[in-house]
Amino acid sequence: MMGGMRKIRLALLLVVIAVLVGVVANSILGRKLFFTRDVHDQASFFRLRVHLRHAGEPVEADIVVGCGARVTRYRDGGSSLDVGRFPYRYAFSISAGHALEIRTPGLCNGGTTANGDVPKDFLPYVIWYEHADDLSFGILYASDDAYANPRAQLTFSGAEVEPATPADFERWMASAPENLIPRWAAGSLTGDNPDGLKATPDLLADPARYARLFGSPSNCYGVLRLQIPETLRPALARFRPADELLYWVPAADDWRAVSDVLYASKPAANRVFEGQLLSHYRKQETPGNGLYRRSGGGTIPYSIRDVQGSLFLLRWEAGLPWLRPGLERSATTYVDLEVAPETQGFAYCFDADWQLEHRDRRPTMRINGIEASGRLLGFDYAFSVFEKDEYLYLHRRF
Repeated sequence: MMGGMRKIRLALLLVVIAVLVGVVANSILGRKLFFTRDVHDQASFFRLRVHLRHAGEPVEADIVVGCGARVTRYRDGGSSLDVGRFPYRYAFSISAGHALEIRTPGLCNGGTTANGDVPKDFLPYVIWYEHADDLSFGILYASDDAYANPRAQLTFSGAEVEPATPADFERWMASAPENLIPRWAAGSLTGDNPDGLKATPDLLADPARYARLFGSPSNCYGVLRLQIPETLRPALARFRPADELLYWVPAADDWRAVSDVLYASKPAANRVFEGQLLSHYRKQETPGNGLYRRSGGGTIPYSIRDVQGSLFLLRWEAGLPWLRPGLERSATTYVDLEVAPETQGFAYCFDADWQLEHRDRRPTMRINGIEASGRLLGFDYAFSVFEKDEYLYLHRRF
């Protein structure tokens, strides 16, 4: 009897081993070995030209972008598509030791200015770096207002996209100024970080080393300020703290109700903020595809409906270059808005110690150094902050 049980157990063990071996083999060898019917590699190319000036001198960005697409069809009738473009992020030195970064649009389908897929008022994603040897912190020219700002280092006179060939791409790769962003971070079919690098506190404490490893920041941050229509002020008044604080954040339990007041679609006339519905002040979902203009447009695909309003600088003290040792032991972290004419139109570009974002606490908002009542849900949330009952501030990530 015992011998029979051992045989049964042995047989079951062999079955389990066989199944595991099959699973591992299928994982290692992949669907291509057993199930692939055919693979098609495709490529397309385009040229992005951006016309800028710095210190009175022209700065011409001329970037040839290569798009790769791999379509794999499987014997079971399914398929997969892997798409990438290079470079997606391109940074280069300019005079006086500065640098610019431009992010290229997703035009792998042949879109150009000439065929109308790219609007003539296209506003590209351009970041200014004070020092070409340190891309850990930059300033995005996030709207028309940035180029019109007296403190602007750049002026902008247009951009266009043209068709390009494989030969154009090869010549550009051989002759273009060095891309200051590491190749793995600049864009590829995979776009993967090859070394599994993470933004650890010790790296963030050494901005120059961080920049060499990571390239430029992934995101830029600003805050949109909009005047609240008088028709909405009575509905918002009940959420305002009893004390007459200048700036206030809704209580955590009130966020949903406040959002209903701001975003409810009926009656639409009540939701007009500086001439536009609040829903028209959209976030930049794909910044490389352009930035919204005040009058509408500027992006791919073109939309006169979506607009940019008055945008100002936003920073978080857990980010570079403000991160300080011991911040993780502080009772709170501060998000600071810099609202002034000289900060209008720009966004700060930085990376942060995101471990602080997930701690069991919420950051406190300061506007021009004045602390707001209440705390935000978190730094990277779509938060709302109010100035009395007159202005609404909305978080913007680019």
